[in-house]
Amino acid sequence: MTEKFRLGLFENPYVDTRKAAEIVGSKEHKAVAQQAHLESIILLTNDGVLPLPEAKIDAESGEARWLKIFLLDVDALSLYLNTDTAANPDRAIYVSADFRVLFAIDNNRFPTAVDRDAVLVKRGFRTMGMNSDRNVLPGYEVAVKTTAEGYVLELKLPFKALANERLSVLEPSVGMRVSFNLQFMDLDEATEDEVDSIGDRVSYITLFPGRPATKPGDWGFLEFK
Repeated sequence: MTEKFRLGLFENPYVDTRKAAEIVGSKEHKAVAQQAHLESIILLTNDGVLPLPEAKIDAESGEARWLKIFLLDVDALSLYLNTDTAANPDRAIYVSADFRVLFAIDNNRFPTAVDRDAVLVKRGFRTMGMNSDRNVLPGYEVAVKTTAEGYVLELKLPFKALANERLSVLEPSVGMRVSFNLQFMDLDEATEDEVDSIGDRVSYITLFPGRPATKPGDWGFLEFK
C-alpha cells in the first residue's frame, strides 16, 4: 500500500499508453538488454556428455522410460502431455492425466515447473515450481552442445516424474499414441504485438496450432515407435 501511495496509483491508476509505448521496447532498452545477453553467454564444450544414451524399455522393471526432446535456439519450452491413453482426444477441459511441463533454457539456467492449475481433479499432483528457480522433476537431465548456429539442447524427462500413487506411470509401447503438444517461447524473436502481462514481448511457436493452455482438444498426438 505504501508503494502504491508513493507511486500515485490511487490518484492516477491508469497507464499512460502513449508513454508506455515510448518506453517499452525502446532502442535504448534493447541495447542494454542485448549487452546483458552477450555478457551472460557461456560457451560449453562437449566432453562426451552428448548424445544422451537411447532409451531401452525394460517391460519387467519399467526402468528407462523417458521422453527425449531436441531443441534449437529457444528460451523456454512448454510440454503438454496426457499420460492416459484412454483420454478423449477431443476433450474441452483438462483431465487428471493432463500435464503442462515447463523447461526454462535461458542464460545457462535450466529450472523446471509443472502447471496443474487448469486441472480440476488433480489426484494429489499439484502445481509446483512456478515461482522458483530450481528443478522440480526427479530424474530430469539436460545437456547442451554448441554448434555453428548456436546450440543444441537435449532434455530427458522420466515418465515416472509425472506420476504418483493415484496417477499411473505412462508405459510406452510400439504404436501407442498419447495427447501431446509443444510450445516454444523465444523472447528474442517477438513481434510488436506479442506482449505478456508485464509488458515483455514474447513469441510463441506451437507445434499443433490452437490454444493448448486452455483446450486439450487442440493438442496433437505423440506416437511411440
